[in-house]
Amino acid sequence: MNNDFSLSNILLDSNIIIYFMSGNLRAVEIIEDYFLHASIISQIETLGFHMPDAETSSLLSFFDNEISVQSISDDIKNKAIYIKREYKLKTADSIIAATAWSLNIPLISADKDFSKVKEITFLQFEV
Repeated sequence: MNNDFSLSNILLDSNIIIYFMSGNLRAVEIIEDYFLHASIISQIETLGFHMPDAETSSLLSFFDNEISVQSISDDIKNKAIYIKREYKLKTADSIIAATAWSLNIPLISADKDFSKVKEITFLQFEV
């Protein structure tokens, strides 16, 4: 693992968490190589899907034990407002991007819309 804080830490978008939980091998490799963070928005989005109880339990365990969930601070809120105005992202995506910006860590997602945000390091996940 790289010792550079920004490269050893990564913010996972909701779709990466879903790919990981479904066993996508590339997502699993990413999960193993970094200290993981997620916006509380990603936690809400992923746990908001209707799924069998066993999958919900696995996802809850993942959020409790494997990932640092970031709440919406004033800094994240203000950055999300800027991102939403500047780049016209959806509110949830603006908050997720702002979280990466606030933490100064890369964001990984399969959603190409994040590539517009110049203030973050965006890693495109190819499915």
